[in-house]
Amino acid sequence: MESKSGLVNNLTLTAPMEERGQKLLSELDELAEGGLEAFIAKVPDPVLLVGPGAKLGNLNDSTSKEEDVSTGTMPSGVPGSEQPTVVIPVVKRFTTSVADMIWLGRAVTCDVILPYDAVSKVHAVLSHHASGDLLVTDVGSKNGTWINGKRLQSGQQVPLRDRDVLKLGNVQALFLVPRSLYDFVKAEAEERKG
Repeated sequence: MESKSGLVNNLTLTAPMEERGQKLLSELDELAEGGLEAFIAKVPDPVLLVGPGAKLGNLNDSTSKEEDVSTGTMPSGVPGSEQPTVVIPVVKRFTTSVADMIWLGRAVTCDVILPYDAVSKVHAVLSHHASGDLLVTDVGSKNGTWINGKRLQSGQQVPLRDRDVLKLGNVQALFLVPRSLYDFVKAEAEERKG
């Protein structure tokens, strides 16, 4: 199945990241050069940034937290000791009887696959509330779910908002809507230029 961005999500964890709908943060630089509208046309879905480069401070926002978003064990097959920052689309991959739920976990049957040891096979679920909020719920994971440092109880629903830090076990991710991802990518490019 394809996301709105046209990235194919493969069902095997041994497949390259791009076949699971994932990209490296550095691969988005070229897309951002075309401007905001072109970027959002190519990356219309919210994402999770996982890795050492996912720093909230890079958004240059007075409300952002200066917290590093780092990960636990990276998936196998990542070359070298440098851990790249991975961009994971938050999209529904499978048609199920519960159309408004996006499942997060290590299992290949999840909509958002997080192939890290500390993430449960089915760890959490995102759902849309009638108010328009996107809610995250821990579904009884072994290692817990946190939003901005606050642990969720199993079954507890909490709004997930742009620039929130979502932690699943020891894997931390930065949740960004497309506009914030664009700003993040541009800020990263400027920082590298020095």
